[in-house]
Amino acid sequence: MPKEAPERIICTHKSTKLKCSTLTMPDIIKFHRSFYFTSEKSVQDALILKCCKAKKVKRRRSTKNERWGRDFNIKYHIIRERHEFVPVCQKAFLKILGITKYRVQYVLKHLFYTGEIVKERRGGNRKINKYKDQKKSVRQYIMKLKCIESHYCRSATQERKYLSSDLNINKLYNMFKDENPQSPVKQSYFRHIFNREFNLGFGNPKTDVCSTCIELNEKIKAEKDPAKKNELMTSLRVHKLRAKAFFKMMQEKKDNMITFSFDCQKNSPLPRIPDQSAYYSRQFYLYNFTIVQGTSKDKLNKDTTFAYIWTENEFGKTANQISSAVYDRLNKTNLTGITVIRLFADGCGGQNKNSIMLGMLSKWLLDHTTVKSIEIIFPVTGHSFMPPDRVFGNIEKVIKKQEVIIQPEEYCNVISRNATVTYLRDIEIFDFKSATQKVFKPTAKWPFKITQCKRFIIKRT
Repeated sequence: MPKEAPERIICTHKSTKLKCSTLTMPDIIKFHRSFYFTSEKSVQDALILKCCKAKKVKRRRSTKNERWGRDFNIKYHIIRERHEFVPVCQKAFLKILGITKYRVQYVLKHLFYTGEIVKERRGGNRKINKYKDQKKSVRQYIMKLKCIESHYCRSATQERKYLSSDLNINKLYNMFKDENPQSPVKQSYFRHIFNREFNLGFGNPKTDVCSTCIELNEKIKAEKDPAKKNELMTSLRVHKLRAKAFFKMMQEKKDNMITFSFDCQKNSPLPRIPDQSAYYSRQFYLYNFTIVQGTSKDKLNKDTTFAYIWTENEFGKTANQISSAVYDRLNKTNLTGITVIRLFADGCGGQNKNSIMLGMLSKWLLDHTTVKSIEIIFPVTGHSFMPPDRVFGNIEKVIKKQEVIIQPEEYCNVISRNATVTYLRDIEIFDFKSATQKVFKPTAKWPFKITQCKRFIIKRT
C-alpha cells in the first residue's frame, strides 16, 4: 500500500461524460482503501475488473501504419456510495489507486482474449511436484494397513482408528522400506505424513476412561476462584458417589435374589502371528461374551463363569446374539427360591442397553411365573469394572505369552481354563429385534431417554 493517501484529483479535460470533478475527498479515500484492504493481488485485480470495462473497437480507420491498432478500449469508473459507478479518466483512476496503466491493461487484456481472470503465479510451493510420487506411495501404504476394531463396537463411522499395539511408526517405516527398497522416502517424511494426514493410533482405545472425571480434575487444577473450585470439587464427589452406588449394588446379597454380570471381551484377531504380512490380512475375529453368576465379592470359578464363543463368519455381534446368550443362561440356571434377578452390564447401546434386551427379559419373565421382577443396572460411564473384566484379565495374561495363535480352538482352550465354554452355534439364536418391534415403540418415542437411564426394573403385574 502506498505510504501517502491520494491527493485531490484535478483534471483539465473538457469531456462532459467524465465526472472526475464531482469526486470528493471522502469518495477518493474510501475507494483507495477498498483497493488496498487486502494485499492479495487476485482480490485487487477483481476490483479492477469490476471498475474497468473493455469495449471492443467497432470501427477502424484506414492507415498506412503497419502496426495494428488496439482491439478494445478501456472505460474507467470509481465506485461511490450506494454502489454508484462514476466514470472517470484514466489519469484520475491510476492516480487514486497508485498503479500504472500497464497493470490495468494486462488484467483486462487477459480477460478480453481468454475470458478468464489472471491467475496469481508468484510464490507458492515450487517443490510440490518433486515429492508427489513419494507422497503418493506413502499414502497408499498407510491406507493398506488394517485397523483393530474398538472394544465395544465395530462401527466404520468412528473417526479414530487403531493399529496393533505391537506396531509403531519406526516399525511401519521399516516395513515400508522392505516393500519399497528403492524409495528415497526418509523416516521423518514418513512420520510427517502419518501424523498430519491420518487419524491413526496404536493399541486399543481407552473406552473405560471416565471423561467426566478427567474434565472435572483438569478444571479443578486450573480454577483459581475458591468458590468455583469448591463447586467443581462437589460435582466430582457427587459423580464418584454415583459410581460407587453401582459397585455397592453389585456387592449386595439376598436369599431370594440372584446376580449376573456380563460383558464382551475385546475382539481376538486370527491369525495372531509375529509376521509383517499378518498386519495386512488380519480381518478375522473371535468373539467372547462372558456371563458371571454371583456378586463382585464372590470368587471366580468355572462353575459360575460362562463364556459364549463364536467367530465373525458365524454370527455378528448384535443385540440378538447377546440377548440369546443371556436368555440361554437364564433358562439353564436353577432358580429355586429366587424371586428377583439382578443383571449388571455396561451401557453399550448396540448390545446391552436397548429395547431388544428389555423385550427379551420381559418375554422371559412372562414365561417364568416364580420370578417376580428383573432388574438390569448400568454403570456410570468410565466406572464399569465388573467380574467379567477380571476373567478377561486372566485370559489375556495367558494369550500375551503366546506369540502364535492360528486356530479359534487355541483361544477356546485358554478361555476354557477360566470359564465354561459354550459355542454360540450350539444354542438357538432368536430374532428378538423383530419380536420387540411388534410390541415396543421405538426408543425415540419413549417418554424418557434410554441413554440417560441407569436402572430398569421389570415387574410382573
